[in-house]
Amino acid sequence: MARLKREDSGSVMTGLDALVGRNAENRLASFHLKRPLNGKTATTITL
Repeated sequence: MARLKREDSGSVMTGLDALVGRNAENRLASFHLKRPLNGKTATTITL
């Protein structure tokens, strides 16, 4: 979250991509990886 708040999206994407790569079943990491790909950049998630 700190990286998102700093708008360091490149390192966020790299980190999340690595997490999903190590464990494709990690649904939380996959969810967060898809958010910026869908144009979501806020740190608040509305359910």
